[in-house]
Amino acid sequence: MKKTAFALLAGLMVLASCMKNNNNYCTNVAPSEEADDIRAFCMSNGITPQIDDTTGIFYQITSPGSPDRLSNQYDTVKMAVVTKLLNGTQLQKNDSVVALMQNVPALLLFGLNKIGISGQIKMVSPSAYAYGCNGAKDNSGNQVVPPNSPLYYEIRVLNIGKYK
Repeated sequence: MKKTAFALLAGLMVLASCMKNNNNYCTNVAPSEEADDIRAFCMSNGITPQIDDTTGIFYQITSPGSPDRLSNQYDTVKMAVVTKLLNGTQLQKNDSVVALMQNVPALLLFGLNKIGISGQIKMVSPSAYAYGCNGAKDNSGNQVVPPNSPLYYEIRVLNIGKYK
């Protein structure tokens, strides 16, 4: 019994020391901690948002579009997307992206599921639902999205291809 308890204790100590030395570990900021900054961004950019209580995503549907909605993981969506940091730095602008619904990141699906063809939505996402505490780097290793950065999205649905 003593040997088993000692082995268990030793194993826990090794595990704890490994966790301590992990330099890549970080903690996401809680969406509630970024809410004031997101709210200020919305106000200064003329966005009158609704707030999703579950995710903390601020969004404004500027045009609901047609009643057609994505409904199947095999549906395709053609969309225009703009992504920016809250300081205005544009990260991406794609006037025509086609994607299979099952391959669209959950954050974009949040917005896409609220609009139809010709619909437009503006969203500001807490960093935890974007790139989180790690941020994002380009192929050369340059930091393009700083850690814990909320992101602004403009999405317009150009077309929806229904799976048959």
